[in-house]
Amino acid sequence: MTGHHTINVGEIIEASGKKKVAFEPSALARHPLTGEWYIVSSVNKMLAVINEQWQVKATYPLSRKLLAQPEGIAFDGTGNMYISSEGDELQAGRILKFAYKKPQ
Repeated sequence: MTGHHTINVGEIIEASGKKKVAFEPSALARHPLTGEWYIVSSVNKMLAVINEQWQVKATYPLSRKLLAQPEGIAFDGTGNMYISSEGDELQAGRILKFAYKKPQ
């Protein structure tokens, strides 16, 4: 996919259900099976799912305990998602795997 795409951050904030939230993307990856885009924001620890028309589908909070500073995202060929997190003084950096579950 080439070209310029714009995401309405207001829609991400609205979908999060919070009144005031910052969304500053740190990583983007396309799901190999659904075609949806997944965007990680280290600020406010959030994952946004964007459809192929670049509309916000959903947002999910990311656990600060599991992902101190989420900075990267990738998928394998079977749809499993991997999110990497930088470490800090208390926690080592890590990569977590989230198994793909086919929608019912």
